[in-house]
Amino acid sequence: MEHQIHSDAEEEKSIESNSKPFLMMVYTVLSLMVVAICLKECHISPLESQVYRVKNGYGYTITKDGEFIVRQEYIPGNKTKVFCDSIDAVKVSTEVMYRIFSGEPEQITEEDLIKLDVKTKC
Repeated sequence: MEHQIHSDAEEEKSIESNSKPFLMMVYTVLSLMVVAICLKECHISPLESQVYRVKNGYGYTITKDGEFIVRQEYIPGNKTKVFCDSIDAVKVSTEVMYRIFSGEPEQITEEDLIKLDVKTKC
């Protein structure tokens, strides 16, 4: 009887060790299928943003498929104040890209600047 219990335990371990490669293969195939479906069905944004230096501050551009769609040298809503630092320009350009990608109006308000914690005085 003791021999039978030992044999059953060994057989169970054998089945477990043989099923691991199979499960890994199934996981890999399923992962590749998800990626393939996403690449086919998901609309990946062709938008890109670039922050650049302007006199006394920063601005940004947003391009779509290599063509300029936004060129912002000043803080939105104020044609005399530049972004104090590149981080603020990145915050706003990222928000604008999100809105464009989502189909929302891309205009940034004073309230948006406050929410994004953008400095308006350098």
